[in-house]
Amino acid sequence: MITDTVKSTAIVCPTRWEDSWNGLWKLVLPAITLGTFFSGLVARIIRSSLLEVLDKDYIKAARARGVWPAALVYRHAFANALIPVVTVIGLQFGARPAVSNPSVNQP
Repeated sequence: MITDTVKSTAIVCPTRWEDSWNGLWKLVLPAITLGTFFSGLVARIIRSSLLEVLDKDYIKAARARGVWPAALVYRHAFANALIPVVTVIGLQFGARPAVSNPSVNQP
């Protein structure tokens, strides 16, 4: 009875290389699932904050001075647009255990 419980929890305890590769492979799909769960939200936040920053006066002034468009986006706009993105990603780390373990939300 105890061995059935241990096998069903999917704890990776490798004793051979084949077991470790098998255990790592079993971690790939949950990692991809949890990683893509919030990717749409993060992409939307990046786009909206970048569009908002590109409309600021200092970006217009840099464009008028003749700064290259790629340098304008990556050096000036992208650094300032990442502030809300980092905040949202930080908040998502708190929600990550609730998503990966549904029993946390149940009483």
